[in-house]
Amino acid sequence: MSRELLFFIIACLCFLITFIQGQKQTKYFLWPNPTTGDAQMILSDGSVKQIETLWVGYAAWTDVNQVRSKIREIIARGNVPYIHAYNFGDSGLRGQFEKANAFDLEVAKAIGGNIAFINIDTEWDVSDVLNLFQSAQGQQSLLTRVQNYKTYSPNAIVTSSPGLWGPASSYTFFKDISKQLDARSILLHIVSNSPTCGKRIDGSVWTNGVNSLQEGKTRVIENIISSLNKMNTAWGDNNNGNWFIADTGVTQCDWGQSGQSEILNEIIKNLDCLYAKGFRGFNLRNQGPDELAERAMGIENEGRFIFTNSAASKQVLQNGFTKVKSILQNGIGSVNSNCQLQQLLVQVVTGTSEFWAQIEIKPSYDIQSVNLNCNGKSTALNLPSWSDSQWVNGLSCPLNSQTILTITYKNGDVIKKGLQFTPGATATDININVGSTTIVTNTPITPTNTKTTTTTSSSTQFSVKVQEEANEYWTQLFIEPAGLIKSVVMTCQSQNHLLEVSSWSKQEFIKAINPPCPLDTPITVTINLTNGSKVVKNLNYSKGNKVLSTSLNKRKIKNLFKFEALAANILLEVNNNNNIKVYLSKNSNDYWVQLKVYHIDEKGVMNVDNIQYVQFICGVSKVNLERYEFDKNIWFKPLISKCKSGNNVKLVVYLKTGRIITKNIIYETLDYY
Repeated sequence: MSRELLFFIIACLCFLITFIQGQKQTKYFLWPNPTTGDAQMILSDGSVKQIETLWVGYAAWTDVNQVRSKIREIIARGNVPYIHAYNFGDSGLRGQFEKANAFDLEVAKAIGGNIAFINIDTEWDVSDVLNLFQSAQGQQSLLTRVQNYKTYSPNAIVTSSPGLWGPASSYTFFKDISKQLDARSILLHIVSNSPTCGKRIDGSVWTNGVNSLQEGKTRVIENIISSLNKMNTAWGDNNNGNWFIADTGVTQCDWGQSGQSEILNEIIKNLDCLYAKGFRGFNLRNQGPDELAERAMGIENEGRFIFTNSAASKQVLQNGFTKVKSILQNGIGSVNSNCQLQQLLVQVVTGTSEFWAQIEIKPSYDIQSVNLNCNGKSTALNLPSWSDSQWVNGLSCPLNSQTILTITYKNGDVIKKGLQFTPGATATDININVGSTTIVTNTPITPTNTKTTTTTSSSTQFSVKVQEEANEYWTQLFIEPAGLIKSVVMTCQSQNHLLEVSSWSKQEFIKAINPPCPLDTPITVTINLTNGSKVVKNLNYSKGNKVLSTSLNKRKIKNLFKFEALAANILLEVNNNNNIKVYLSKNSNDYWVQLKVYHIDEKGVMNVDNIQYVQFICGVSKVNLERYEFDKNIWFKPLISKCKSGNNVKLVVYLKTGRIITKNIIYETLDYY
């Protein structure tokens, strides 16, 4: 046997031994040490390995030789490296992908066959990084980096944790990359909106937190589920199944140590069912950044992330530690469950009528379909884009009817419950039946094929016209005469929408509609009369059937002008100052907001590319606007709660630089009261 062959065999055996000793863990849990505040890894046999966290790369520790040495020291101590491979965040690379690839390759080689965690460029959806990663070169670099870790450190658990602040459409490019990860990961920050807690070094105040301890406790599970749903929407189902919270921060500011412990306990008491959903633990911050300028969520909010000074928080985490070890060693059934995820809340939402079902189901994650059976007719409810938990559709079901709600989950579980079809009615004692069930398809109101059908004994002729203000998400019809009308239902693409009488004219019937009704689509308008009869009209939902609203001349229009750079749209300018210009579209109304938002950069140029997202706050209603796919300066969203003309509105503009600009504006649409 040659010496070269002997050396090769020895090398292979050494690698195999290392591989066997450090096999990639499929049953593990990340958990904070309640005493030291450091992260730790709990293995399936109940043993514990300490984790040491390193931030490395061109946006962190850039000396690759020192990084390699440090990794080897951690491994030699018997600990587990948790590597934030941070090459592009903050002031890191803006291109030069080959540098990031090469740096990560050296890190992967230093880890070898040992257990480690790798988080590739956490929060990559901020600043300019998102645009870099969305490019063909950026996507290839991400795939290369993941593959290098899989090849040279095969027992490392590779993940990448975006902030998930934007719409799901911003993340679809990452779909193929996500399939290569060993686990998905999310962020969870529970901080206060109090000016004392949220004040930052520049004097501005963080406003994306919570307003009370109770809201903070509620947000824990809601934010987790929302993040998982957004990833599933963008990337498809999580084939690997495992996920963890890569960065968790819970402040003591505004609610003290006891409040912090109550918020953390929301995770602990839901551990068993979270684990069943793939949850594999969390990293918990025990301090804020030393540099006050880096405390983006508020100096006090982040400065009081510490939990090791709280006996209550430490006890909660110790209870969780005991629970985790029992689950890993003996299974989920070994712990007493008071898991809120198993308590399904079903409520008929205000706004429901005999022609419209709007039902809140919490939690709604993992639901495959929802059907409502009323008087023998089954209607499939849909989850609209404007809600994570309200299931809606048009139907014909008298109020106070006894209905059967059927909820089918992706794993085949089926829940059925009798539910009174009355706004405010709830059902929480849901019984779970494992197995399949027959789901009856939707039975919408069938439009008549005749041009106009009437069953009234009166010779009254009804005229139906689509108003100028109508669009695919907002319908506004002018119907006369109105004196005999009890209700109006518009059917578009088999979706029924019960319209409301407007406050400015008894002849105008309005509704925010979702799913949308595209322009030029055939629609059916059913006019139910006070004598019990009805009139059915068929027409096109198109410009040819639009007329100006009769109330238009009564409205006071201020600063109306045509801005040539905005594709000749007639817009209403509102409160333009402090480097943000906002233009309000004439399509906006009580239930639909549509804005054009610009940031004026340091050169005085109106810029749209550096805006991350826009939040619209009217009263207690807070919505994150969606960006129009074909025109980046347009932001829109249906509004669940009415926002009247003249209301004070707060507009929060999040820039990719991390800066947040809050604007107080007057919501002036073309629909005045």
